[in-house]
Amino acid sequence: MFYKTKVNILDGSFTKIGEALVDLQVFNQQMTFEDNITLHITKRAFCDIVLLNIFCYMQTDNALYKVMDIKQWDDYLELLLYECEVNYAER
Repeated sequence: MFYKTKVNILDGSFTKIGEALVDLQVFNQQMTFEDNITLHITKRAFCDIVLLNIFCYMQTDNALYKVMDIKQWDDYLELLLYECEVNYAER
């Protein structure tokens, strides 16, 4: 894995709580919730073990991702990410 993408880790109110270097990869999976709500997971990230949870967001230079699932392995995390639709002009 190549940790070459710098991301900001944001809490649920979009306040920066940390940074991490991740290996961001294209991914294709669907998650279905109650009432047949389906989200398309288009990215996954691998990173060293850092403090975050499924209420966090990750922000790159040009995208915002919601952390949807976290799989912890022995020495790294695998994160499933949903790309949010954001109008940065309003931020």
